[in-house]
Amino acid sequence: MNPLDSGKDILFGSIAGSCGKFLEYPLDTIKVRLQSQPINKPLKFVGAFDCIKYTYNHEGFASFYKGLTSPLIGSALENAILFVVYNSAQDIIKNNFYGGNKNAQLSLPVLTLCGSISGIFSSFVLTPVELIKCNMQVTRLYNNDVKLMANNVPKKSDLNILPFVKTIFKKNGVLGFWSGQLGTLSREFIGDGLWFGSYEVMKRSLNYNPNNDSPIVKNLKLLISGATAGMIFNLSIFPIDSVKSKVQTYSIVNSDSFIKNPTFSTIFFTILKNKGIRDLYTGLGITLVKSIPSNAGIFLTYENLKLIFN
Repeated sequence: MNPLDSGKDILFGSIAGSCGKFLEYPLDTIKVRLQSQPINKPLKFVGAFDCIKYTYNHEGFASFYKGLTSPLIGSALENAILFVVYNSAQDIIKNNFYGGNKNAQLSLPVLTLCGSISGIFSSFVLTPVELIKCNMQVTRLYNNDVKLMANNVPKKSDLNILPFVKTIFKKNGVLGFWSGQLGTLSREFIGDGLWFGSYEVMKRSLNYNPNNDSPIVKNLKLLISGATAGMIFNLSIFPIDSVKSKVQTYSIVNSDSFIKNPTFSTIFFTILKNKGIRDLYTGLGITLVKSIPSNAGIFLTYENLKLIFN
């Protein structure tokens, strides 16, 4: 891939990712709060509507967008990396196995592999971004100002990015920002492969052809393909994402810290022991709902920008 094409992928992916994140973020806040409930205590919320009602009544509408800045930037970076690596991986394969034929149609397993490779790279950007995001989304629920100050967590009145960055660095150093990296990497390797793979499956099934389809039909096919890809992604990786969220919010949600070393594996087996496998799917419904507009928006924006400026 030449530098100009890479630059376009970075720009278009960033714009598409930001649009998608803005569309999904209120429901993402609910999803994280449902996932991050205490492991060894009764659930705070019985379901998504209960969480939505509580959040609105106690914290107001603005709380649904609390912590948006960090994931908005992160989503822009994530999708820039995803698309540029995804397309670059395809170009490498075409150059080495298809004689440099840029128009060669790669098989779906190969495209899925390219998506998984892109997920590996994006995970290193996502982990610190999601660490900050998840902590900001649950802090108001489980701590009063006294507890927050005692645990070196920013007070409710200071819930913006900078205090959280300072707190994480003070407690765990630079590597602390990659708490939950194993979960994020596993999630992205599996999920992004299926994300791109299912997207390509749907486009081919719908006979997507931007040169022959009318604008309405073309965009409808992109919306359906993107929405399907988003649901497949979340269905495939949701248990991993649940554990990852609990790892990243453990010190806030579980004030008694009954797990001394909250790693991915310790949290996973503790969940199975105390709550059962069902707890790994808490918040799945609201996640599938939020995935429809966000992923449809990502692919619609990205594909149309490519058509306009290529």
